[in-house]
Amino acid sequence: MTKSWLESLRPRVRSRHGQVQAQGARRAKATGDFVASATDWVWPHWLERQARPASPAFVPSPDGLRRNLTNRDHTLLGAIWGEARPMVDRRGLVTTGAGWSVDFWAGGDDRWYMPSVEPSVRQSIIDHAPVVETTMRIPGGDLTHRAWVGTGSGSSGNGALVVEITNDSPVPVALAIGLRPFDLEGVGGLGDVEIEGRRMLVDGREVLWAGRDPARIAVGSLVAGDAGIVVLAGNAVEPEGPMSVGSRRGLASAAMVFPLPHTASVRFVVAIDDHPLSDPADFADSDAVAAGWAAQMAVGAKATFAEDRLAAGVESSLRSLSLAHVVDDLNAGPGAATSPLERAVLARALTEWGFSAPMEAVTGAVAASLRMDGTFECAGRADEANAATLGLLADHARFGSTVADGEMFAGAIARSAHRLAKRTAASSGWTDYAIASAIEALEALDQPDAAALLRSSGHAGVRADADFVTGLASSFGNPVAGPGLVDGSMGSDLAATSAVAIAELSATETGLDGLARLQTVVAAGGPTFAWPSGVSGSARLGSGRRGHDLVVSALVLLAARRVLVSETADGLALAPVFDPAHYGRGVEVHGLRTSFGSVSFALRWHGERPALLWEITPFRDGAAPVLTSPMLDPEWSSTDLVGETLLAVPPAPPTTADDEGEIDAPDTPRETLLTPVVISRRTTEPKEASVDVPTAAETAPTESESGESFS
Repeated sequence: MTKSWLESLRPRVRSRHGQVQAQGARRAKATGDFVASATDWVWPHWLERQARPASPAFVPSPDGLRRNLTNRDHTLLGAIWGEARPMVDRRGLVTTGAGWSVDFWAGGDDRWYMPSVEPSVRQSIIDHAPVVETTMRIPGGDLTHRAWVGTGSGSSGNGALVVEITNDSPVPVALAIGLRPFDLEGVGGLGDVEIEGRRMLVDGREVLWAGRDPARIAVGSLVAGDAGIVVLAGNAVEPEGPMSVGSRRGLASAAMVFPLPHTASVRFVVAIDDHPLSDPADFADSDAVAAGWAAQMAVGAKATFAEDRLAAGVESSLRSLSLAHVVDDLNAGPGAATSPLERAVLARALTEWGFSAPMEAVTGAVAASLRMDGTFECAGRADEANAATLGLLADHARFGSTVADGEMFAGAIARSAHRLAKRTAASSGWTDYAIASAIEALEALDQPDAAALLRSSGHAGVRADADFVTGLASSFGNPVAGPGLVDGSMGSDLAATSAVAIAELSATETGLDGLARLQTVVAAGGPTFAWPSGVSGSARLGSGRRGHDLVVSALVLLAARRVLVSETADGLALAPVFDPAHYGRGVEVHGLRTSFGSVSFALRWHGERPALLWEITPFRDGAAPVLTSPMLDPEWSSTDLVGETLLAVPPAPPTTADDEGEIDAPDTPRETLLTPVVISRRTTEPKEASVDVPTAAETAPTESESGESFS
């Protein structure tokens, strides 16, 4: 299979790579041992599926190692432009990536319901924001779980992970919140655990604070048994003071149980850093947080599309992409280090969609990292990585963004570009893109002599945008055979597929093929539009390095911009790719960034004819761009910066890719394609509170050689 271009550019620091491999192997061994010995536990969704032969996601483990290979899909949460990146999986389990997680279960009149195994679990996002709602069907209605990151009055800048669970059924249930000794990678994250009132502590640090007192509590370990199973068996006890458990193997567990009447809610907060938690009541509710995200997004570009799911994917991706910004750098998400090329892709998407403010700190740090030899410290020594990094820097200036120190900025661009021009005599996509961008940036920074010197280097390229697209496409190495998803080393590579779609969308003759390929990627994003690095199998299960890969989100945005506006040799094509099935539907664009300036336009239909209104705001003086709309009206063009026109009746669409190809853009979210799996383990009806249950002292084993201890 074709090797992913992103995988080929992973940092090659052997000592660090060896450390990561060794740590991963140890954790896989610990997880394999856990699966073999802890059969009567409530496992997370990914482990339930991969360790059970009947599951479509089953992965044989002849060596006894267990890794999350085929359910690597989750949704990142966070505060806008914040640093912390907690995660929620497809079944509502939340984790900060510290080796432990928080799950929930509901006790009805008939049995306990666990989202990790129930077939009727749905997920969505609230107003396109990283506020994730997970809904589990229970008798007579739903149990609704919402997770988001908020900031309370006493919390740190990273805030805390907030979870609110509401009983939307007409009958009361028992709600259990479980502190689990595993995350989305494996087991082994809880040593000493204590329940004290409304709080849970790990190694003496407060990690969870509930909004009300629990009615019952339970603790457990590998020796004593899972606290989750204690709850399911009705053996949780009324709290009579702190209860604790210790495990040297990191397999402690704890649970709180709350009565939850009809329409009632329980809110709790989970620590995502070392700062103290605030009272859950201090945090804004989920709707207010989603509204705050919408207000913050108003500073960037806005667009509507003729196709609804693509429009929703773009709105969600814009919010997700803000999670990539970390102080003065960009991070593609947990699971792998961010390569220089990935950083450049993230930066280009933020720039094109008008989010220049967070890029000021990033570009300032990049410029300051320039070495005396013209390479960037943040990019290493490879020419391709330095070309991508130079392009990141130059794009910031040529797309009209504010540059605090123009002289330093121009000097860094010129020195890096001259080094590339001297070292690479042959033309290549990334080098041509970087130098073409540098020329335009130097002109924008009022450095005409430096720009003219670069023009004589022979690397001026066709145009920076075209060379950027060429650089993306050339990174794959092998041609793509047919439409659909592109194969990678771990299933279908969504980043590679998105980059191919960008190349196809940039050419008039293949524009509709690129749109179909983009729709395939959008469909693979599931109900929360959180794309993993790759997907595998007919159910499109997450695979690859990252469970929510922000590089894919960035590439989707770059592709979507080329559905709306693409750059030509001498201007801009407006609505260059328009699905004939959507003729009659309007499109609006406000503030998209191009090298010619900021672009706004509206497309309205008068019967069979589209009316086009536009406004171009140049970033600098120069020849006006030639505006065209090659698919809707090949004969029309204009050089007016502001105008309106009634286009001709669109011609018949060009022939698209063979229908026998692998194009698969279902309207059904990916999660609903998963085959339900029902566990065969025993489940027990929850007992009433009045039933006598053993106390912690009666059920606790003595300290043993395994390292388990109770108090």
